[in-house]
Amino acid sequence: MSLEIYLHGNKMKNKEIYDLKYTQDKPTYNIVNTNINDYYSIIMIDPDAPNRINPIYKYVLHWLIINNDQTFVSFIPPNPPKGSGKHRYCFILFKQKSYLKNIKIINERHNFNWVNFALNNNMEIISCIYFETERK
Repeated sequence: MSLEIYLHGNKMKNKEIYDLKYTQDKPTYNIVNTNINDYYSIIMIDPDAPNRINPIYKYVLHWLIINNDQTFVSFIPPNPPKGSGKHRYCFILFKQKSYLKNIKIINERHNFNWVNFALNNNMEIISCIYFETERK
């Protein structure tokens, strides 16, 4: 089982560097080789905010999909500060133990604790891919 992400209509390559302009549209995704009866979540985060040297906002939540296709937190595009260097944007695929409901609303995107979110919702990591981009 794996996760395919499409940026600007093109299949994303893991660990590749992309021009910022190609990362501004909401990605599309495909979860490959899944069981039709299972549920999955996808989290998109930036661990490098505001920069890799001092990531005091780590992790910024950019998108959260639950129950295979339900947007729980809407997409916000990468927006690294000018001159802050390359930022990684990670997509983490989780398998859920069951259909998620009654989840606590996420009001703050900065310092999102994705590990606790996964643990609190009985999810296990299946795969992770990322790209890098920067504002020059």
